[in-house]
Amino acid sequence: MRNSLKNALPFIAGALAGKQGVKVLQGEWAKTNCVDTIWLPPLPDDDPKTKVKALGFVGHETAHISFTDNGDEITKLINQQKNRNTFFGTMNLLEDIRIEKKQKSRFPGVSDNLDALTEIMVEEGGFKAPTEDLLPIQIMQGWMLAKLRLDILKQKALQPLADEADTVVEKMLPLNMRIRLEALAYDVENASSTLDVFHLTKAIMEMIEEEAQKEEEKEKEQESAQQQQQSQQSQSDQSSDADQSQGSDAEDDGNDDASSGSSASGQDDGDDSADASDNSASGQGSTDVDDSSDATSSQGSPDGQKMSETLKGILNAGNDDQYKDIGDVLAEQLNEVAAKSAVESYDGSGPMRVFNAIKSASKGRNADYDFEARRAVNALKLKLHNMLQSQTWSSSMLSNSGSRFSPRHLHEVAIGGKVFEKRTEGINIDLAACFLIDISGSMQQNNKLKIAALSGYATAEALASVHGVTTAVSVFPTSDGVEYISPFGTKPVANAENFNQLTVYGDTPLSDAMARVSIDLLNQQNERKILFVITDGEPNYNDQSASVIESAVNAGIEIMGVGIGVELDHLFDVWCSIDNLQDLPGSIFSMLSNRLSHKKAA
Repeated sequence: MRNSLKNALPFIAGALAGKQGVKVLQGEWAKTNCVDTIWLPPLPDDDPKTKVKALGFVGHETAHISFTDNGDEITKLINQQKNRNTFFGTMNLLEDIRIEKKQKSRFPGVSDNLDALTEIMVEEGGFKAPTEDLLPIQIMQGWMLAKLRLDILKQKALQPLADEADTVVEKMLPLNMRIRLEALAYDVENASSTLDVFHLTKAIMEMIEEEAQKEEEKEKEQESAQQQQQSQQSQSDQSSDADQSQGSDAEDDGNDDASSGSSASGQDDGDDSADASDNSASGQGSTDVDDSSDATSSQGSPDGQKMSETLKGILNAGNDDQYKDIGDVLAEQLNEVAAKSAVESYDGSGPMRVFNAIKSASKGRNADYDFEARRAVNALKLKLHNMLQSQTWSSSMLSNSGSRFSPRHLHEVAIGGKVFEKRTEGINIDLAACFLIDISGSMQQNNKLKIAALSGYATAEALASVHGVTTAVSVFPTSDGVEYISPFGTKPVANAENFNQLTVYGDTPLSDAMARVSIDLLNQQNERKILFVITDGEPNYNDQSASVIESAVNAGIEIMGVGIGVELDHLFDVWCSIDNLQDLPGSIFSMLSNRLSHKKAA
């Protein structure tokens, strides 16, 4: 089974992202358009890690959509940089830190998801400490990721990775560069925009170039010193050879008169001995210089590479060796899970769509329209208030036992009266109710649109009079998807003309509209959420209302249908049907009475 997570996740994720104006839709693959929409594929419901990854993906990509500047100007600036691969990879890493820090500070729920995601990424090896066998760019960026996420984002799961990264970087980079890199990288905490991150990245790239130049100059100086030492050693060897040659000649001249025969033999032996001595001295000197040169050139680089070449390797690294955005990593993982799950449990449904929504400008009151609906408003209001008054008031009774005395009845102790007081607390109403009115073409018949609009107006107005209830009324379809003609925070009576001017439009994409309004309901802070759908019960042929209703219920929304001249048992478990406005108070009250007079199950 994968229905629960498949259906509920877009609503949960959508409620989180919706606070920032971002839509979360169900599609074939995990992806984002970097503007206002994130897609999630159908995912299995039996894997907690998959849920964390999905919500983490939404939280991270929502931060990009909300806080990252992907405009033409910043793109042009990036494309103008030399060493563009390393520039973009490093900038991407720093921007991920900046946006997640901003996201975590503004939305605690998203922060928890991102922290839980980090723990899983560390556990599964998605985040891991750099090792000495990696490329220099991977070591540097791996160190930045571990340290910045630990110290700036306070993601404690990175502590072991940061410790290991410190050890590796100390072996790879010169001290001065490490100090400068740390100072610059941590300055991302003060970056307030993508442009700030661009300039910070540029400063890091320039710093690496400067350090590479310094190392190259040091290496040239060392090579020059080695060459000078080698030259001096060579001159010393030559001077030694000359002295030895002069001494040998003098000895030969002194021995000529003694024995010419033996002299020739002795001279040969002397030449061989001198040659052997010369070769030995020259070879030893050359070996010392070469060893010294190798040791110097390999200083600071575990693989023997010159430090300047190591730093230039960071600058010139290829695109495939760079830091990969966590959103891209998660998208790949979620798509793999979705592909595997789809093979195992395809249920035949297409992508879950979610409409856009806008708020209508108020066209003001309309006394005639309100008068037409007022009888139904008052009748329903009276029924609701009578029922709720008895439920919300606290009551008390006397008992022979208990923990609380009734001061007014203590005098009855002498005659054996009941003096203990027991209280029965009433319920508290904390409800957000949203009405979704069908204005499709089929509603033009038999005056159904007018009945539907007046029914939504009257019921919302009656509920809005109850303390603890907030209401909104929306219609569908419109050119924008869903339109709120009386948004949350206002009362229908103040927007009566919006109801009066409704006209039919389009077909009946019921599931698309219910998905949008359900997400908006989840963003309300009330304990309970109820969606009233007022329709003639004729959705489009490819409608997915059953899936959306299941999704909304899984996410904690109660759904009720109001059929205009039709029964709705094929769509809703809780519904009523009316043929005219006079039917409304009794039908709505019967449907609501058992719902409002009890607390929602925990």
